[in-house]
Amino acid sequence: MTIGNILKATRRRPSRYMWILVAYLPTAKLKNLDLTELEGKVTRDRLFHKCMREIVQPLIGAGSALSLVPGQGSSLNQADIALKPLGLNPIAEPFWKDLPHCNIHKSIGSDILHQGYQGVLKTLIEWLQKIVGDLELDAQFKCLPFMHGVRSFAEGISGLSHITSGQHKNICKQILGCIVGVAPNEAVRATMALLDFFYLVQYHTHNEDSLKAMEKALDEFHANKEISVTTEARDVKGKRSVHLALVD
Repeated sequence: MTIGNILKATRRRPSRYMWILVAYLPTAKLKNLDLTELEGKVTRDRLFHKCMREIVQPLIGAGSALSLVPGQGSSLNQADIALKPLGLNPIAEPFWKDLPHCNIHKSIGSDILHQGYQGVLKTLIEWLQKIVGDLELDAQFKCLPFMHGVRSFAEGISGLSHITSGQHKNICKQILGCIVGVAPNEAVRATMALLDFFYLVQYHTHNEDSLKAMEKALDEFHANKEISVTTEARDVKGKRSVHLALVD
């Protein structure tokens, strides 16, 4: 646990000891119980909230404990099953329910790595690989001159596996220059707009001007994103990822 008014650059350095250990949370897989995949997921979610309520109990005083449904022989009601396709968890007593002055939605910060680089931008790169073609896009990356502070992809990017955040950052620095002249204009404009939006959201603080710039970039992306459908780069009938909430 730490506090938010400490600079991120300071908090993330273990040698500065800006964090304290509050508790250990169980990571039980519950494989020895006769549970369906959905029942196991719900039981683990409820276990997490039960543990968290115990941890934050001193903040809320005496409160009703969250009882878990017994593992073996448990069943989900129709309401529980109906919530899952909507991305909602059937947790009747979330741990933050009784915390004073708490709005859990304001406590959830953006995750630049997983939501950004490994989510939205990864999807954008996959679209461009289909629109331009792996061979052509790799050739464009190979032709780029060496630049100070920027990684060179001498073998292209199609052969990369388990791409790290650093690799994603360097791909994003170069991807726009690699598609100009080889991708449709709409794809270039959509890529430029989404990159603009992505870099803007990483500002530490925002004002009216930056918010308007974000809205303008997002509008520009949505005005040109249809190219991903007309070129069949995006499977509109496939399973929709939560990361695509921005780009769909």
